[in-house]
Amino acid sequence: MLRLNALPRLLVTALATIAVVACANYKDPATEAVANIEEKLTGIGTQAEKYVPEELAKVQEQVAELKAGIEQKQYKAVVATAPTVLKAVNNLIVSSAIAKDAFTRQVQNDWTTYANEMPGVIASVDQQILRYTSRGNLPKGVSRDAFKETVATFDAAKAAWAEAATAGNEGRFEEAVTKTHEVKQVVDTVTQTLGMSGG
Repeated sequence: MLRLNALPRLLVTALATIAVVACANYKDPATEAVANIEEKLTGIGTQAEKYVPEELAKVQEQVAELKAGIEQKQYKAVVATAPTVLKAVNNLIVSSAIAKDAFTRQVQNDWTTYANEMPGVIASVDQQILRYTSRGNLPKGVSRDAFKETVATFDAAKAAWAEAATAGNEGRFEEAVTKTHEVKQVVDTVTQTLGMSGG
């Protein structure tokens, strides 16, 4: 006959067994959910890091919490939280795509502006340099060595502009705009050295 004082111990054992079984039942779904989320995040990570880094950081924190839950065997809590994190990842995919599209349109517009303006700027600086060299004089306050260095710097900028133009013509607008930014900074300095208006 079962002793009464043995009932509590049996009850505790039974409850513990139920808890273990329940925990085991949540393990696979929790692990699969986290793996799915991580796979999606990996697929969009590079794009998100470039276009929406702050949003990416928040989602990464949420994923880290899920993984910590797996390590602590809090499988039921992970299963309950995973849909919210998955939604955040899906939102990240959408927002990074929108941000990328906006950025692409912006650099295309920037490149169109540069493509229209820079050839004229380059030509005007070339003409100014030719004036000085043909007359044998120098810009005010500029030594002969400084003038030669300025011309060499401008020649390098023209070569970089040619590379930017090639990139733009091939549809590599971000590269083209980045190079043109650098060229423009050099050209602005050169125009000032040569005593040209604007820059």
